[in-house]
Amino acid sequence: MALHEGTREKMSELLALEFEPRKILGIDGQVTPSGVRIRSCFELAIPEELDLSHDPAAAGDWLKQQLAAKGVQCTQVVATFPREVAVVRHVEVPDVPDEELPDLVKFQAGLKSSLPLDQLCLDFLPLARSEEATSRDVLIASVSRQSLEELSAVTGAAGLNLVSAGLSPVSAAEVVLRTASADSTASGAASLIVTRHGPRIEISLLKDRQIVFSHFTQVAGEGEEADNQAVISAVARSLMGLTGPVQSKDIAHAWLVGSTAEFEALAPLLASRLNPEVHVVDPFAVAGLQMAAEVPAVASAYSALVGSLLAKSQPLAEPIDFLDPRKPPVKPDHTRRRAIWGAAIAAGIALIVGGSIYSKVGQLNKQIETLKTENAELDRDIKRDRPLLEKAALVEEWTADRTLWLDELVALQTLLPPADRAYYQELRLNLGAADAKGRIRLTGFYRDRADGIDFGKRVLRHDERYQFLGDTSRNDERAPHHPWTFDTELLLQQDAPQVELTSSSAGTEKDAKPAQDGSAKSADETKAKEEAGDRPS
Repeated sequence: MALHEGTREKMSELLALEFEPRKILGIDGQVTPSGVRIRSCFELAIPEELDLSHDPAAAGDWLKQQLAAKGVQCTQVVATFPREVAVVRHVEVPDVPDEELPDLVKFQAGLKSSLPLDQLCLDFLPLARSEEATSRDVLIASVSRQSLEELSAVTGAAGLNLVSAGLSPVSAAEVVLRTASADSTASGAASLIVTRHGPRIEISLLKDRQIVFSHFTQVAGEGEEADNQAVISAVARSLMGLTGPVQSKDIAHAWLVGSTAEFEALAPLLASRLNPEVHVVDPFAVAGLQMAAEVPAVASAYSALVGSLLAKSQPLAEPIDFLDPRKPPVKPDHTRRRAIWGAAIAAGIALIVGGSIYSKVGQLNKQIETLKTENAELDRDIKRDRPLLEKAALVEEWTADRTLWLDELVALQTLLPPADRAYYQELRLNLGAADAKGRIRLTGFYRDRADGIDFGKRVLRHDERYQFLGDTSRNDERAPHHPWTFDTELLLQQDAPQVELTSSSAGTEKDAKPAQDGSAKSADETKAKEEAGDRPS
């Protein structure tokens, strides 16, 4: 199915949820009249300490955090009750018009239920009537009002809007009807539907595009072979006690809703034992469905959720909705027509005004949330990049200084004493403040005071480049071979010419010749002293 024409279709973002005893299954999808696009499937394990019935606010807050962690943003919820929390009964009622059925079914349900009607939420399916029958078959499904209120409280606390609450066997029938051929769903033909939700097996019968029977059982989980035998036995027991519009002989097809891997061993057993035509239906591969997420390994457990979304696109099966059950039609009060029209007009105006205000407030709230998100992202970016900015500031401060220190060292090298006449403890290059030139500070030891004097003379000859800020030297007998310490600070002149490495290199060679001669002479003196036993340390 292609949803690329979604811009021309009305698209709804729906979140399908099924609340199991200790876990929640969910599908995040987009629904259009042409089909469903599934964006993600997930399973949330409910923490042991979390009780949905006693603390729905805490449960809703936990659910909200889990959905946010999985990137789910839609807020419209299509919920599905598992078969085990519902009571499903087939009853016969007098053949009355459809508009009288809701009250009659409610009366029948009160007679057969162990709970008062005000503690129940019920809906029903009016089954197909036969021409010669004097009564009607109805399938009644009910859940406790407490279960529906807990579901509404938890979803509301999570910031979600519950739009429907169905039943898993009815939703699973939507999947089958999109796969079954026309002859398999023809009038008179019945189909067996089996789905698996962990240890729970749901068994239903489909006829005339309606669920006419539903049952569930639990398997012990003692191995695949034992579980499959338990399923076969449960199906056989269900078919033996059938009453109503379907008999076991009417079943011509069996539909195992799930992946091939889940029902690979069960399918041939069911075919050989019950002799229907067995089909395995992958709920994530039916017509009208597009997958934009990874398919879960246990596809059968998600069959009802897939069906609940498909039912919001183009429903094929008669639905069950405990949130909006079938009701008798409201009879118009013709004597108060004018009052109704006036109220309707006033309500329409109020709805338009209120809707406009609500829409505007909603848009502003979305903008606020968007700005909050963008602000948080910018704060994270600033925090992440602050060390880089500090480093960039240091680089900018360095590049702002006009002194090219590497070139300056080449120029300074031509003035320094030879390596055997002096060694240096520290060479510090300081940036100049504002437009001032930088400073150079040298500390170390001379072999002779004359070395420092010669260095000073060479600096003075280059007064267009350097100016003495300080020059101290003193005798220190702790280093007998270099007994003169010095601390010299030079200031680069404002108008010092730029160092040209080519000419500077040549000048270095030219100026270095006396130094080299001196170095050679000093080396001879050092060698003579070493031979005399006077070795420098």
